[in-house]
Amino acid sequence: MPQFNYENPKNVDGSGIGTPEDRLFQTVLELLVYEGYRAVTEEALAERGISPALAAAYGSPEELCGAAVQDAAERITIACESAAEDARLYLASKKYTKDFSYMHLERLLYRYIYLCFHPKNRVYVLACAQESQLLPEWKELLTDVMQREFADVLTELILAAGEVKNRQMAAVMACAVCGCVTAFVQQPGFCKKVFREATGEDPNYAVAEDFLNNMLLRMIEANTGINKPF
Repeated sequence: MPQFNYENPKNVDGSGIGTPEDRLFQTVLELLVYEGYRAVTEEALAERGISPALAAAYGSPEELCGAAVQDAAERITIACESAAEDARLYLASKKYTKDFSYMHLERLLYRYIYLCFHPKNRVYVLACAQESQLLPEWKELLTDVMQREFADVLTELILAAGEVKNRQMAAVMACAVCGCVTAFVQQPGFCKKVFREATGEDPNYAVAEDFLNNMLLRMIEANTGINKPF
């Protein structure tokens, strides 16, 4: 598996983002996430190879940022829908068993962790996590997508697996899953330092994915077992 590579959010084959509009939206989102709304200027975009005419076609900087966030929401929706497809079909069947529920939980967690850890997706993870960098309407758009396309599915799977059906705790655990995974994406330098100090080596996706998946499954099982107090 590849090493952590959060500094280079390119496509899997190492190429840049596809169309000029794709590159524009990616660049705007990176500026929003790493430097804030005020950093999205014509000069900053030109320095990154974006045509002033292309950016100007969207009107004001706010309109351009809104279009980039909308594009991000659509990409996140497609990715999460794909990751959660099996889980949705299982939940729709209404025929739950503990073993099958945990099987689908494991699959969903692995797919979500992989999506978040992939270098080309880092900017989308950070956009969803760094709410203070976004205007209220953009924040609401991204949080709605994450709730609807991932957290709600995860919450229902937790309830399907749990012997104690507690919706509040299931929702808390869904939030905890997102937070645990995002920590590795938000603080890659810190995570690298911890791994290097302990092992003398860089972390890699396989180690972190397996650890997170196992830890999160154990957390869910421990908190949904029969007669467990909440």
